[in-house]
Amino acid sequence: MANADSSLARVYLTLALGLVASCGAGDEPQADSVIEVPTQVSEDVPRVDKVAELSGAELGAQVFASACAVCHGESGDGNGLAKFDKPARSFVDGGFSFGNTPEALFRTVSSGIGGTPMPGFKDSLTEKERRAVVDHVIALGPEQVTVVPGSTVMTVTDRPLVVRGSLPPLREGEEMTPRGLLVGGLDGLSFQYNRDDMRLIAVRQGDFVKRRDWENRGGDTLEPLGAVVFVPDDALGEVTWKALDWAAEATAAKSGIKETRAVMTATEIQADHAMIEFDLYLGSKRVASVQEHAEALSLGGWTGFRRTFQSEIVDTASVTVGFDGGEGFENLPDLEGPGQTVRIATDELGFGTIWITYGSVQESKSESSAAQGPVKWTHDFLYGLKPTEANLAAIKEAL
Repeated sequence: MANADSSLARVYLTLALGLVASCGAGDEPQADSVIEVPTQVSEDVPRVDKVAELSGAELGAQVFASACAVCHGESGDGNGLAKFDKPARSFVDGGFSFGNTPEALFRTVSSGIGGTPMPGFKDSLTEKERRAVVDHVIALGPEQVTVVPGSTVMTVTDRPLVVRGSLPPLREGEEMTPRGLLVGGLDGLSFQYNRDDMRLIAVRQGDFVKRRDWENRGGDTLEPLGAVVFVPDDALGEVTWKALDWAAEATAAKSGIKETRAVMTATEIQADHAMIEFDLYLGSKRVASVQEHAEALSLGGWTGFRRTFQSEIVDTASVTVGFDGGEGFENLPDLEGPGQTVRIATDELGFGTIWITYGSVQESKSESSAAQGPVKWTHDFLYGLKPTEANLAAIKEAL
């Protein structure tokens, strides 16, 4: 385990070099290994010729048989060949972790469910195949009653949505977030931020939000509708932005350098994702501008999300910015590669959170140098499986 002075206890990510950045499971079962969980259709299925020619119900049944039945059973009753601590979802009984509408199910099939053996099939099934298997899964269950949401419910359809407002506490006894930000993506994930310090509060999966702040003269909080699947504080400790000015560090006591402030400047919808933008300050000095977008990610049988940042630093010769946190993580050197750091934290039940940083971690001024133009770096957070040899080997192969 890293000590308090290590890069895991206080991770400063040097953007000047073009460098880098628990789970609450749904109702799906947990498993110790990803070996039995298919992430693509069976090789026995002639995907190029015969499957491509199928359509409608026939296509949905074929995709279900090859990609889903091993876990959920041939009839969809949850009694598949792959066995877990808890039975897999029974589609025959109806009800789903993150909504039973076609769009909600399509997002789940595409992105998977973090913290469970349910992988995402976005890369292994075409959109046509995923929509066909969704129709098949719905047809397996009981007749559904269609409920039209009220006018205050915001639903993500063909473009991401961003809403600002006060947010309720995640847990009983915690404080609300007076200045919150909720970003809903096309993948069914919602990212919940505190606008006061641009700290990620939680990741949710499912429906987006009810605008309760439109009621009672705007006095109510927003009501996020997605289930919480990841809380960074649980895995990473208190994670906030941190900036250092190495040139002024030696005289910090005299110069009166204050804590880093993150000030949100804008949000923007770009193609299929929402971008949030903010500036970082040391006292009154603006040291960097940062853009971030986040999205669902499946890698080597693990499911989670990816945060991608692009930054422009005002003084690339001396300023370092990045995340302050990560006390509970240990390095996995066997999984690392050039410009790639892999860490893991394990909860009390033995389930792991993998943190992958694409770039290098810098710990001193001597390792930094100037760089021109904007800098891009990425953090991947994958979670919910136990770090067995098989699970770690699967993610190593994917990397």
